Order: sequence, then C-alpha cells, then structure tokens
Amino acid sequence: SVTHRASSPALDRSTYIPPPERWGNYVLLVKRLNAIYKKEYSRFIAQRTDNIKKEHNDAANATLQRLKKAYFDVYRSDYDTDNAISRSETNARAQAIRDLWLHEEVAVTVA
Repeated sequence: SVTHRASSPALDRSTYIPPPERWGNYVLLVKRLNAIYKKEYSRFIAQRTDNIKKEHNDAANATLQRLKKAYFDVYRSDYDTDNAISRSETNARAQAIRDLWLHEEVAVTVA
C-alpha cells in the first residue's frame, strides 16, 4: 500500500520563486547568510559588551561614592579636596577605610 502525503506549501512548485540571478548559486547565498549572521552577531556582542562595561562602571562609581561618604564621615573632610592637596596621604586614608570594609565583609561571612 502506498501512503500519500499532503504536499507542503514550501515544496509546492507552483509557489516556488527562485532566488534572483544576482545571488548566484546556493553557495553564494550561504556566504550571504553567513555575512548577515556575522554582522548581527558582532552587533549583539558589541551591545552585550557595552552593557557589561556600563554595569561595571556603575558598580565602580557606586563604590567610589560610598568611599567618599565614608571618608567624609570618618575624617570630616572632602575626599576630592584632600586628594588635590596630598594624594599619598589621602590614598593611605582611603586604603584604611577599604581595609575596614574588607574586615567587615570577612566578619559577616564568618558569622
């Protein structure tokens, strides 16, 4: 017994439209599709990279703002002004604050 399948619209020769002559043969069409894919993929990667950089910069800026606030709370002086006067002394003070933060994080992790 022979089973007959309903013809798919994609395989129906009456609706088939051949690619334009300028596309050449199928190999050229594959090259074109690969080029489109590479272009879109590079756009996706660039956008993803930009988003990651933005997230990283936002986190760094948040940490800097937190440091400046803590610096003012501890030393009652503006970080930027002190940094303009003496970078090494301001850096040492900021490192002391950072060390306190690290010890707090360790204490929270252990507890």
